[in-house]
Amino acid sequence: MAFSFRLSSLLPDGLIAQHFDAGDNIITIFAQGSADRGCCPSCNEVSDRVHSRYVRKVADLPCSGVKVQLRIST
Repeated sequence: MAFSFRLSSLLPDGLIAQHFDAGDNIITIFAQGSADRGCCPSCNEVSDRVHSRYVRKVADLPCSGVKVQLRIST
């Protein structure tokens, strides 16, 4: 499948594309956050280490008639 645009243009600011898979009916983009530190949502303190990792999946974002699935590692 040929693309005439940059896949990174599909990502919001703060995310970096790691790689992608292009199938017949779907494009899956694997991304991660660009920040190396995060703030606690409760106390707003900056963390010194990663406490956990998980993947969030956003699906059904059409692009030129093809489904796009965004998998974000946070």
